[in-house]
Amino acid sequence: MRRKIERILALLGTAVCIADAASFWKYLPGPGTPYWPFTDYPLVEITILGLIGAVGVALDNGQRSNNIWGAVPWVVTGCLAPYVILGAASFGPPLMFAGLLYIGAGVLASQRCKRSLLPGINSFSLGAVGNLVIILVLIKATGGI
Repeated sequence: MRRKIERILALLGTAVCIADAASFWKYLPGPGTPYWPFTDYPLVEITILGLIGAVGVALDNGQRSNNIWGAVPWVVTGCLAPYVILGAASFGPPLMFAGLLYIGAGVLASQRCKRSLLPGINSFSLGAVGNLVIILVLIKATGGI
């Protein structure tokens, strides 16, 4: 039963990510604007992260020793965290809900497989810091900071 709940939580998180990105896509400037390829990057990344989160939960086979797929929901949530903060007034709040759904799937998977939560928290931190660095580099490359 827990496995089914994990998958449902991950699919809901994916649906929230895709719906959030799609709802803001129409407001983006098109080609020919000064920052064009970089303005689309966050929404494309959010969509891809949502899909990776669902695939990661689906491929987690429950082995305690091989928890690479078990870390995916945590990494995805960590990667969404900078967007929750930077997009707090726009597309961030739905991503916080998606992150909570992925964390729920990760916690249930950790309990089901009798894994510690510490690697998941480490994966979350690594994803958050890594994606924040990428975002800041892209902002700097476009002359935003």
